[in-house]
Amino acid sequence: MAKNLCYTSNYCRIVRPRSFLILILLCASIFYVSGCATKSVARPKGFPEGVLDGKQSSEFVTLVNSQMANEFVEIGTAGMGRSLHGNLTQWTDSAIELLREKLTKSGVTVTDKSSKTISLTITDAKMSTTAGGWGFKCAVTLRVEYAEVIREKFVGERGGWKYIDVCDAGIAEAVANLLRDEKMQRYLGY
Repeated sequence: MAKNLCYTSNYCRIVRPRSFLILILLCASIFYVSGCATKSVARPKGFPEGVLDGKQSSEFVTLVNSQMANEFVEIGTAGMGRSLHGNLTQWTDSAIELLREKLTKSGVTVTDKSSKTISLTITDAKMSTTAGGWGFKCAVTLRVEYAEVIREKFVGERGGWKYIDVCDAGIAEAVANLLRDEKMQRYLGY
Protein backbone atom coordinates (compact mmCIF):
# COMPACT_ATOMS: atom_id res chain seq x y z
CA MET A 1 0.00 0.00 0.00
CA ALA A 2 1.39 3.37 -1.00
CA LYS A 3 1.68 6.24 1.43
CA ASN A 4 1.12 9.78 0.38
CA LEU A 5 3.90 11.96 1.78
CA CYS A 6 2.26 15.23 0.76
CA TYR A 7 -0.86 16.44 2.52
CA THR A 8 -1.56 19.70 0.68
CA SER A 9 -0.86 19.08 -2.98
CA ASN A 10 -2.35 16.82 -5.57
CA TYR A 11 1.07 16.42 -7.23
CA CYS A 12 2.88 14.61 -4.45
CA ARG A 13 5.31 11.76 -4.86
CA ILE A 14 4.20 8.43 -3.54
CA VAL A 15 6.86 6.20 -1.94
CA ARG A 16 6.26 2.50 -1.61
CA PRO A 17 7.74 0.69 1.42
CA ARG A 18 9.15 -2.03 -0.86
CA SER A 19 11.03 0.57 -2.96
CA PHE A 20 12.46 2.11 0.18
CA LEU A 21 13.67 -1.32 1.40
CA ILE A 22 15.30 -2.02 -1.98
CA LEU A 23 17.07 1.35 -1.83
CA ILE A 24 18.42 0.59 1.67
CA LEU A 25 19.63 -2.88 0.61
CA LEU A 26 21.30 -1.43 -2.49
CA CYS A 27 23.18 1.16 -0.40
CA ALA A 28 24.26 -1.48 2.14
CA SER A 29 25.54 -3.81 -0.58
CA ILE A 30 27.55 -0.99 -2.20
CA PHE A 31 29.07 -0.22 1.21
CA TYR A 32 29.87 -3.92 1.73
CA VAL A 33 31.51 -4.35 -1.68
CA SER A 34 33.56 -1.18 -1.44
CA GLY A 35 34.97 -1.99 2.03
CA CYS A 36 38.44 -1.00 3.14
CA ALA A 37 41.74 -2.65 3.97
CA THR A 38 43.71 -1.82 7.10
CA LYS A 39 47.47 -2.25 7.17
CA SER A 40 48.42 -3.24 10.69
CA VAL A 41 51.67 -2.12 12.27
CA ALA A 42 52.24 -4.56 15.14
CA ARG A 43 52.51 -3.19 18.66
CA PRO A 44 52.19 -6.22 20.95
CA LYS A 45 50.29 -5.50 24.11
CA GLY A 46 48.61 -7.42 26.86
CA PHE A 47 51.55 -9.62 27.77
CA PRO A 48 50.30 -12.27 30.23
CA GLU A 49 51.17 -11.82 33.89
CA GLY A 50 53.38 -14.34 35.67
CA VAL A 51 55.61 -15.37 32.75
CA LEU A 52 59.22 -15.66 34.02
CA ASP A 53 58.22 -14.37 37.47
CA GLY A 54 60.99 -15.08 39.95
CA LYS A 55 63.39 -16.38 37.27
CA GLN A 56 66.82 -14.86 36.73
CA SER A 57 69.62 -15.67 34.30
CA SER A 58 73.01 -14.19 33.46
CA GLU A 59 73.21 -15.62 29.91
CA PHE A 60 74.03 -13.71 26.72
CA VAL A 61 71.85 -14.26 23.66
CA THR A 62 71.44 -12.91 20.12
CA LEU A 63 67.95 -12.49 18.64
CA VAL A 64 67.60 -12.74 14.84
CA ASN A 65 64.67 -11.99 12.52
CA SER A 66 64.51 -14.82 9.95
CA GLN A 67 61.39 -13.62 8.14
CA MET A 68 62.37 -12.94 4.53
CA ALA A 69 59.02 -11.81 3.06
CA ASN A 70 58.67 -8.05 3.27
CA GLU A 71 55.26 -7.45 1.74
CA PHE A 72 51.85 -7.05 3.31
CA VAL A 73 49.72 -10.21 3.40
CA GLU A 74 46.04 -10.58 4.21
CA ILE A 75 45.50 -11.77 7.77
CA GLY A 76 41.71 -11.97 7.68
CA THR A 77 38.44 -10.14 7.20
CA ALA A 78 36.29 -8.34 9.72
CA GLY A 79 33.05 -8.34 7.76
CA MET A 80 31.41 -5.50 5.86
CA GLY A 81 34.31 -5.49 3.39
CA ARG A 82 36.99 -4.72 5.98
CA SER A 83 40.23 -6.70 5.83
CA LEU A 84 43.41 -6.71 7.88
CA HIS A 85 46.87 -6.90 6.29
CA GLY A 86 50.22 -7.24 8.03
CA ASN A 87 53.90 -7.22 7.15
CA LEU A 88 55.23 -10.38 8.81
CA THR A 89 58.80 -9.03 8.86
CA GLN A 90 57.67 -6.01 10.88
CA TRP A 91 55.52 -8.25 13.07
CA THR A 92 58.57 -10.47 13.74
CA ASP A 93 60.60 -7.36 14.63
CA SER A 94 57.94 -6.39 17.16
CA ALA A 95 57.97 -9.92 18.64
CA ILE A 96 61.77 -9.68 18.96
CA GLU A 97 61.49 -6.31 20.73
CA LEU A 98 58.95 -7.74 23.17
CA LEU A 99 61.15 -10.79 23.79
CA ARG A 100 64.20 -8.53 24.28
CA GLU A 101 62.29 -6.49 26.86
CA LYS A 102 61.17 -9.57 28.82
CA LEU A 103 64.60 -11.24 28.71
CA THR A 104 66.38 -8.08 29.82
CA LYS A 105 64.02 -7.72 32.80
CA SER A 106 64.97 -11.24 33.92
CA GLY A 107 68.73 -10.66 33.67
CA VAL A 108 69.54 -12.01 30.18
CA THR A 109 71.84 -9.78 28.14
CA VAL A 110 70.69 -9.42 24.54
CA THR A 111 73.64 -8.66 22.28
CA ASP A 112 74.55 -8.84 18.59
CA LYS A 113 77.47 -11.23 19.14
CA SER A 114 76.65 -14.21 21.29
CA SER A 115 77.27 -17.90 20.78
CA LYS A 116 73.62 -18.48 21.76
CA THR A 117 71.30 -17.42 18.97
CA ILE A 118 67.52 -17.50 18.83
CA SER A 119 66.07 -17.08 15.36
CA LEU A 120 62.42 -16.00 15.18
CA THR A 121 59.93 -15.89 12.32
CA ILE A 122 56.23 -15.16 12.35
CA THR A 123 55.16 -17.57 9.64
CA ASP A 124 51.40 -17.19 9.75
CA ALA A 125 48.60 -15.15 11.26
CA LYS A 126 44.89 -15.75 10.79
CA MET A 127 42.12 -13.51 12.03
CA SER A 128 38.51 -14.68 12.23
CA THR A 129 35.27 -13.75 13.93
CA THR A 130 34.04 -15.18 17.20
CA ALA A 131 31.12 -14.63 19.60
CA GLY A 132 28.59 -14.85 16.80
CA GLY A 133 30.37 -12.22 14.75
CA TRP A 134 30.58 -9.66 17.56
CA GLY A 135 34.22 -10.34 18.39
CA PHE A 136 37.45 -11.31 16.68
CA LYS A 137 40.35 -13.64 17.35
CA CYS A 138 43.79 -13.95 15.84
CA ALA A 139 46.13 -16.94 15.86
CA VAL A 140 49.79 -16.02 15.31
CA THR A 141 52.37 -18.74 14.57
CA LEU A 142 55.92 -18.02 15.73
CA ARG A 143 58.67 -20.35 14.49
CA VAL A 144 61.77 -20.44 16.67
CA GLU A 145 65.15 -22.02 15.95
CA TYR A 146 67.88 -22.28 18.57
CA ALA A 147 70.78 -24.49 19.61
CA GLU A 148 71.38 -25.00 15.87
CA VAL A 149 69.00 -27.94 15.65
CA ILE A 150 65.90 -27.27 17.73
CA ARG A 151 62.92 -25.94 15.81
CA GLU A 152 59.69 -25.19 17.59
CA LYS A 153 56.41 -23.50 16.71
CA PHE A 154 54.46 -21.50 19.22
CA VAL A 155 50.93 -20.32 18.53
CA GLY A 156 49.47 -17.36 20.35
CA GLU A 157 45.74 -16.77 20.10
CA ARG A 158 43.64 -14.10 21.71
CA GLY A 159 40.22 -12.63 21.16
CA GLY A 160 38.76 -9.17 21.57
CA TRP A 161 36.24 -6.65 20.30
CA LYS A 162 38.63 -4.56 18.16
CA TYR A 163 39.82 -6.44 15.10
CA ILE A 164 42.89 -4.20 14.77
CA ASP A 165 44.15 -5.15 18.28
CA VAL A 166 43.63 -8.93 18.36
CA CYS A 167 46.76 -9.80 16.35
CA ASP A 168 48.91 -7.60 18.61
CA ALA A 169 47.62 -9.64 21.56
CA GLY A 170 48.25 -12.85 19.56
CA ILE A 171 51.90 -11.86 19.08
CA ALA A 172 52.27 -11.20 22.82
CA GLU A 173 50.72 -14.59 23.60
CA ALA A 174 53.06 -16.39 21.15
CA VAL A 175 56.10 -14.78 22.82
CA ALA A 176 54.70 -15.74 26.24
CA ASN A 177 54.27 -19.35 25.07
CA LEU A 178 57.89 -19.32 23.89
CA LEU A 179 59.06 -18.16 27.33
CA ARG A 180 56.89 -20.77 29.09
CA ASP A 181 58.58 -23.61 27.19
CA GLU A 182 60.86 -25.67 29.47
CA LYS A 183 63.46 -26.38 26.75
CA MET A 184 63.73 -22.68 25.97
CA GLN A 185 64.04 -21.84 29.66
CA ARG A 186 66.90 -24.34 30.02
CA TYR A 187 68.58 -22.90 26.92
CA LEU A 188 68.37 -19.42 28.47
CA GLY A 189 69.79 -20.63 31.79
CA TYR A 190 66.71 -20.29 33.99
